[in-house]
Amino acid sequence: MRLFLRCLTVISLAASNARGQSAGLIGSVFRDSAKKTIAGAEVSIPDLELTARTTDAGSFRLMNIMPGTYYVVARQIGYDAVSVYLTFADSQLVHANFLLIPHVVVLDTVVATAKRAFGIMRGFEERRAMGIGYFVTREDLEKRQSWRMSEVISQIPGANILRTGAGHAYVSSSHPSTSLGPGGRASVCLAVIFLDGVKVYAARRGEPPFDINSVQALELEGVEYYAGGAEAPAQYSGQDTSCGVLLMWTRISP
Repeated sequence: MRLFLRCLTVISLAASNARGQSAGLIGSVFRDSAKKTIAGAEVSIPDLELTARTTDAGSFRLMNIMPGTYYVVARQIGYDAVSVYLTFADSQLVHANFLLIPHVVVLDTVVATAKRAFGIMRGFEERRAMGIGYFVTREDLEKRQSWRMSEVISQIPGANILRTGAGHAYVSSSHPSTSLGPGGRASVCLAVIFLDGVKVYAARRGEPPFDINSVQALELEGVEYYAGGAEAPAQYSGQDTSCGVLLMWTRISP
Protein backbone atom coordinates (compact mmCIF):
# COMPACT_ATOMS: atom_id res chain seq x y z
CA MET A 1 0.00 0.00 0.00
CA ARG A 2 2.86 2.43 0.79
CA LEU A 3 4.41 1.90 -2.64
CA PHE A 4 1.02 2.39 -4.24
CA LEU A 5 0.46 5.68 -2.43
CA ARG A 6 3.87 6.99 -3.39
CA CYS A 7 2.98 6.36 -7.01
CA LEU A 8 0.18 8.89 -6.56
CA THR A 9 2.69 11.72 -6.17
CA VAL A 10 0.98 13.55 -9.00
CA ILE A 11 -2.74 13.01 -8.72
CA SER A 12 -3.70 14.98 -11.78
CA LEU A 13 -2.12 16.84 -14.63
CA ALA A 14 -3.89 19.22 -16.97
CA ALA A 15 -2.95 22.17 -19.10
CA SER A 16 -4.85 25.25 -20.12
CA ASN A 17 -3.90 28.28 -22.10
CA ALA A 18 -2.51 31.34 -20.33
CA ARG A 19 -1.22 34.61 -21.62
CA GLY A 20 2.46 35.25 -22.25
CA GLN A 21 5.37 32.99 -23.10
CA SER A 22 6.15 31.65 -19.63
CA ALA A 23 4.25 28.80 -18.03
CA GLY A 24 2.78 28.30 -14.58
CA LEU A 25 2.23 25.51 -12.07
CA ILE A 26 -0.67 25.41 -9.61
CA GLY A 27 -2.10 22.72 -7.37
CA SER A 28 -2.34 21.45 -3.82
CA VAL A 29 -0.35 19.28 -1.42
CA PHE A 30 -2.24 16.56 0.46
CA ARG A 31 -1.26 14.38 3.40
CA ASP A 32 -3.51 11.35 3.00
CA SER A 33 -5.99 9.64 0.73
CA ALA A 34 -8.82 11.66 2.31
CA LYS A 35 -7.23 14.68 0.66
CA LYS A 36 -6.50 16.63 3.81
CA THR A 37 -4.20 19.43 2.73
CA ILE A 38 -0.87 20.51 4.21
CA ALA A 39 -0.17 24.18 4.93
CA GLY A 40 3.40 25.47 4.63
CA ALA A 41 4.70 22.65 2.42
CA GLU A 42 7.45 23.59 -0.02
CA VAL A 43 7.05 23.04 -3.77
CA SER A 44 10.13 23.89 -5.81
CA ILE A 45 11.77 23.66 -9.23
CA PRO A 46 15.49 23.53 -8.25
CA ASP A 47 16.79 24.04 -11.80
CA LEU A 48 15.00 27.42 -11.98
CA GLU A 49 15.44 28.31 -8.29
CA LEU A 50 11.68 28.74 -7.99
CA THR A 51 10.01 27.94 -4.68
CA ALA A 52 6.52 28.36 -3.25
CA ARG A 53 4.89 27.35 0.02
CA THR A 54 1.34 26.15 0.29
CA THR A 55 -1.30 28.41 1.78
CA ASP A 56 -3.45 27.57 4.79
CA ALA A 57 -5.74 25.81 2.32
CA GLY A 58 -2.85 23.71 1.01
CA SER A 59 -2.65 25.30 -2.44
CA PHE A 60 0.43 26.66 -4.19
CA ARG A 61 1.27 28.69 -7.28
CA LEU A 62 4.55 28.92 -9.23
CA MET A 63 4.71 31.32 -12.16
CA ASN A 64 7.28 32.58 -14.70
CA ILE A 65 8.40 29.06 -15.61
CA MET A 66 10.38 28.91 -18.83
CA PRO A 67 9.21 26.19 -21.27
CA GLY A 68 10.97 22.86 -20.77
CA THR A 69 11.01 19.73 -18.63
CA TYR A 70 11.95 20.18 -14.97
CA TYR A 71 12.31 18.21 -11.77
CA VAL A 72 9.59 19.37 -9.33
CA VAL A 73 9.93 18.56 -5.62
CA ALA A 74 7.38 18.74 -2.78
CA ARG A 75 8.66 18.63 0.84
CA GLN A 76 7.43 19.09 4.38
CA ILE A 77 8.98 18.20 7.72
CA GLY A 78 7.61 14.89 8.99
CA TYR A 79 6.87 13.58 5.49
CA ASP A 80 8.89 11.83 2.78
CA ALA A 81 9.76 14.24 -0.03
CA VAL A 82 8.27 13.39 -3.42
CA SER A 83 9.33 14.50 -6.88
CA VAL A 84 8.31 14.24 -10.52
CA TYR A 85 9.43 15.51 -13.92
CA LEU A 86 6.91 17.89 -15.50
CA THR A 87 6.95 19.40 -18.97
CA PHE A 88 5.88 23.01 -19.46
CA ALA A 89 5.00 24.39 -22.89
CA ASP A 90 4.63 28.02 -23.95
CA SER A 91 1.80 29.75 -22.13
CA GLN A 92 0.64 26.63 -20.28
CA LEU A 93 -0.84 26.48 -16.82
CA VAL A 94 -0.08 23.01 -15.47
CA HIS A 95 -2.14 21.56 -12.61
CA ALA A 96 -0.37 19.09 -10.28
CA ASN A 97 -1.42 17.73 -6.90
CA PHE A 98 1.13 16.08 -4.59
CA LEU A 99 0.46 13.42 -1.97
CA LEU A 100 3.02 13.30 0.87
CA ILE A 101 3.43 10.18 2.99
CA PRO A 102 4.36 10.62 6.69
CA HIS A 103 7.62 8.94 7.63
CA VAL A 104 7.51 6.84 10.76
CA VAL A 105 10.26 6.87 13.38
CA VAL A 106 10.29 3.68 15.44
CA LEU A 107 11.40 4.26 19.03
CA ASP A 108 13.29 1.75 21.13
CA THR A 109 10.61 -0.46 22.69
CA VAL A 110 12.54 -0.86 25.94
CA VAL A 111 12.47 2.87 26.61
CA ALA A 112 9.45 4.06 28.60
CA THR A 113 9.76 7.64 29.83
CA ALA A 114 8.14 10.99 29.14
CA LYS A 115 11.46 12.77 28.82
CA ARG A 116 12.33 13.72 25.24
CA ALA A 117 16.04 13.02 25.79
CA PHE A 118 15.23 9.35 26.35
CA GLY A 119 13.14 9.06 23.21
CA ILE A 120 14.63 9.55 19.77
CA MET A 121 16.88 12.22 21.34
CA ARG A 122 18.64 9.66 23.53
CA GLY A 123 21.22 9.00 20.83
CA PHE A 124 21.71 12.75 20.39
CA GLU A 125 22.50 13.17 24.10
CA GLU A 126 24.79 10.14 24.16
CA ARG A 127 26.77 11.39 21.17
CA ARG A 128 26.95 14.89 22.61
CA ALA A 129 28.40 13.46 25.83
CA MET A 130 31.11 11.72 23.80
CA GLY A 131 32.24 15.07 22.35
CA ILE A 132 32.43 13.87 18.73
CA GLY A 133 30.84 16.23 16.24
CA TYR A 134 29.18 19.60 16.85
CA PHE A 135 25.78 19.94 18.53
CA VAL A 136 23.09 22.64 18.61
CA THR A 137 20.57 22.11 21.41
CA ARG A 138 16.96 23.20 21.73
CA GLU A 139 18.07 26.00 24.07
CA ASP A 140 20.55 27.23 21.44
CA LEU A 141 17.86 27.16 18.75
CA GLU A 142 15.40 29.09 20.92
CA LYS A 143 17.98 31.83 21.40
CA ARG A 144 18.29 32.03 17.60
CA GLN A 145 14.62 31.64 16.77
CA SER A 146 14.67 34.69 14.49
CA TRP A 147 17.62 33.31 12.52
CA ARG A 148 17.32 31.43 9.27
CA MET A 149 18.72 27.91 9.46
CA SER A 150 21.53 28.88 7.09
CA GLU A 151 22.67 31.40 9.71
CA VAL A 152 22.48 28.80 12.47
CA ILE A 153 24.48 26.23 10.47
CA SER A 154 27.07 28.81 9.41
CA GLN A 155 28.11 29.09 13.07
CA ILE A 156 29.11 25.42 13.16
CA PRO A 157 32.88 24.88 12.77
CA GLY A 158 33.68 23.12 9.51
CA ALA A 159 30.24 23.69 7.98
CA ASN A 160 29.87 26.24 5.21
CA ILE A 161 26.77 27.56 3.51
CA LEU A 162 26.33 27.75 -0.26
CA ARG A 163 23.77 30.47 -1.03
CA THR A 164 21.90 31.33 -4.21
CA GLY A 165 20.30 34.59 -5.27
CA ALA A 166 16.83 33.16 -4.70
CA GLY A 167 17.40 32.83 -0.94
CA HIS A 168 18.10 29.10 -0.99
CA ALA A 169 21.01 27.75 1.03
CA TYR A 170 22.84 24.41 1.07
CA VAL A 171 25.24 22.88 3.60
CA SER A 172 28.72 22.47 2.16
CA SER A 173 32.16 21.50 3.42
CA SER A 174 33.81 23.55 0.66
CA HIS A 175 34.33 27.28 0.25
CA PRO A 176 30.90 28.95 0.34
CA SER A 177 31.59 31.27 -2.61
CA THR A 178 31.34 28.45 -5.15
CA SER A 179 27.99 28.44 -6.96
CA LEU A 180 25.63 25.77 -8.26
CA GLY A 181 26.19 24.62 -11.80
CA PRO A 182 23.63 24.05 -14.60
CA GLY A 183 20.70 21.82 -13.77
CA GLY A 184 21.01 22.43 -10.04
CA ARG A 185 24.08 20.19 -9.76
CA ALA A 186 26.56 21.46 -7.24
CA SER A 187 30.18 22.01 -8.13
CA VAL A 188 31.08 21.77 -4.45
CA CYS A 189 30.94 19.02 -1.88
CA LEU A 190 27.50 19.00 -0.20
CA ALA A 191 26.74 17.32 3.11
CA VAL A 192 24.37 14.37 3.42
CA ILE A 193 21.28 15.37 5.45
CA PHE A 194 19.06 13.32 7.77
CA LEU A 195 15.76 14.44 9.32
CA ASP A 196 14.59 12.38 12.32
CA GLY A 197 16.92 9.60 11.21
CA VAL A 198 15.57 9.53 7.64
CA LYS A 199 17.93 10.51 4.83
CA VAL A 200 16.38 13.46 2.97
CA TYR A 201 19.42 14.29 0.86
CA ALA A 202 21.94 11.66 -0.26
CA ALA A 203 24.29 13.93 -2.28
CA ARG A 204 23.84 11.80 -5.39
CA ARG A 205 24.54 13.16 -8.85
CA GLY A 206 21.46 14.83 -10.32
CA GLU A 207 19.62 14.94 -6.99
CA PRO A 208 18.23 18.41 -6.16
CA PRO A 209 20.11 19.81 -3.15
CA PHE A 210 18.24 20.25 0.13
CA ASP A 211 17.40 23.87 0.93
CA ILE A 212 18.33 24.23 4.61
CA ASN A 213 16.20 27.38 4.82
CA SER A 214 13.09 25.24 4.24
CA VAL A 215 13.44 24.29 7.92
CA GLN A 216 12.72 26.70 10.78
CA ALA A 217 14.87 26.83 13.93
CA LEU A 218 11.85 26.53 16.24
CA GLU A 219 10.74 23.36 14.47
CA LEU A 220 13.84 21.53 15.69
CA GLU A 221 14.81 19.90 18.97
CA GLY A 222 18.47 19.58 18.07
CA VAL A 223 21.06 19.59 15.29
CA GLU A 224 24.31 17.67 15.02
CA TYR A 225 27.02 18.00 12.39
CA TYR A 226 29.96 15.79 11.48
CA ALA A 227 32.64 17.09 9.13
CA GLY A 228 33.06 13.70 7.45
CA GLY A 229 31.80 10.14 7.33
CA ALA A 230 34.66 8.95 9.52
CA GLU A 231 33.36 11.09 12.40
CA ALA A 232 29.68 10.32 11.92
CA PRO A 233 27.92 7.52 13.85
CA ALA A 234 27.99 4.20 11.98
CA GLN A 235 24.28 4.29 11.13
CA TYR A 236 24.70 7.69 9.44
CA SER A 237 28.02 7.16 7.67
CA GLY A 238 28.77 5.36 4.42
CA GLN A 239 28.90 6.27 0.77
CA ASP A 240 28.95 9.98 -0.17
CA THR A 241 29.37 11.19 3.43
CA SER A 242 32.94 12.45 3.00
CA CYS A 243 31.56 16.00 2.62
CA GLY A 244 29.87 15.98 6.01
CA VAL A 245 26.71 14.70 7.69
CA LEU A 246 23.97 16.92 9.14
CA LEU A 247 21.34 15.41 11.47
CA MET A 248 18.22 17.38 12.40
CA TRP A 249 15.65 16.30 14.98
CA THR A 250 12.15 17.81 15.02
CA ARG A 251 10.19 18.70 18.13
CA ILE A 252 7.36 16.47 19.28
CA SER A 253 6.44 18.40 22.42
CA PRO A 254 6.01 22.12 23.32
